[in-house]
Amino acid sequence: MSCPFAGGGGGDGPSEGNQGAVNYQDYLQLDKLLSCQELESGKADRRGPVHDEHLFIVVHQVVILCVCVCVCARACVRACVCVCVCVRVRNLFSFSCFSILLVVYELWFKQILVELTSIRNIFLGATIDESHMLIVTSRLGRVTTIMKLLTEQFAVIESMTPMDFLDFRDYLAPASGFQSLQFRLLENLIGVKKEQRVAHQQHYASVFTGKSAEALADSESCATLLDVITKWLERTPGLEEEGFNFPKRYSEAVESMLKEELTNAEKMSSPEDVERLKKGYDRDREMFDTLFDQAKHEACVERGERRLSHKAMLGALLIYLYRDEPRFNQPFQFLQLLMDLDSLMMRWRHNHVNMVQRMIGTRVGTGGSSGYHYLRATISDRYKVFVDLFNLCTFLVPRQLLPVMTPEFLRDLTTYTVHMDTSQSHPSLSNTADFLGMPAQHQGHDPQSSSSS
Repeated sequence: MSCPFAGGGGGDGPSEGNQGAVNYQDYLQLDKLLSCQELESGKADRRGPVHDEHLFIVVHQVVILCVCVCVCARACVRACVCVCVCVRVRNLFSFSCFSILLVVYELWFKQILVELTSIRNIFLGATIDESHMLIVTSRLGRVTTIMKLLTEQFAVIESMTPMDFLDFRDYLAPASGFQSLQFRLLENLIGVKKEQRVAHQQHYASVFTGKSAEALADSESCATLLDVITKWLERTPGLEEEGFNFPKRYSEAVESMLKEELTNAEKMSSPEDVERLKKGYDRDREMFDTLFDQAKHEACVERGERRLSHKAMLGALLIYLYRDEPRFNQPFQFLQLLMDLDSLMMRWRHNHVNMVQRMIGTRVGTGGSSGYHYLRATISDRYKVFVDLFNLCTFLVPRQLLPVMTPEFLRDLTTYTVHMDTSQSHPSLSNTADFLGMPAQHQGHDPQSSSSS
């Protein structure tokens, strides 16, 4: 697609020679862009490409694109000394800036996919030891740093006025951010399920064809970050009945807390206060029952209120409550970063919605969606994959009521290694690897090698 303002175009609508439909992939030339991260370490080292080289390349490519924006801005200022070309040059700058910023988003999306896939693949390994936890925590921290950049990047797009955007908006149709394959791969990799998605005029996968459709289908059938973390949490030390038996000890602590709560309610002199506090006691009792009763927990999962399995929920709670123990320091930080990732994804969606409303109001999107109304509906807990981690604080008890760890359990924690169940195989990841431009043979679980989606 050529720029509508190049070669003396007036910018008053699509010309006869530029009426061919363009999609998001072609508009940004993503096939070329996402094949430009060729790792030299993968050619020379038989052990596979060095993971961080991909970040090194992407950072430099983003810097070059940002320099391009600055060069365009400088050229725009110089050209605008001539009043007769001021409007045309301003439109050209808006068009170029908009395109470059979308390209930067896609480059960072690819880096996030590389990081999260490497984390997922580590958790797919036979064991998870302390050195692996340091790696996954570091890489997830990198992802949250990138997401912070992406949430702030909308401010640059918003420096373009709605009238500036309107000058070239018609040239984009039917291209739309709805067609961003990498963002869909990212959602699927984290763990957004099809049944949790907001209903749309068309299925989100229907806009993709060929290799893109294959990569998307592959991402729907592969293990997600939520899947592997659920399995990992289910193996948290201390859940075993023959060991520390955290569920039993914790339920006893909760029972003690609730009895004290009921006793305090009955001591109140005012009947109104007694009734109010007893209602609070009933709500707390019902809430904790959903944690200890597996059937009630699974009912919450069926209603879409929870994502983790019953045992994984207890494992996460154990890590949360005993985070001061050295063995649980890094797992706790990792769980915190998962919440940060969810929060930043929601913040990205929120900023995106505000930007869209600011630019086009409630008009229909270029891809045919309802635009602002559709995007606003995606800002909800249904897209928050690790919502259970946010709700763990619901089940906190005072420190003095926490079950004391036994000497045997403390000793076991110093040598504990999580053994993962590798009996369940997962579909091939080759289609997504092809899309990312990464060699499929480097999809192993070596935490020090680069892993592709």
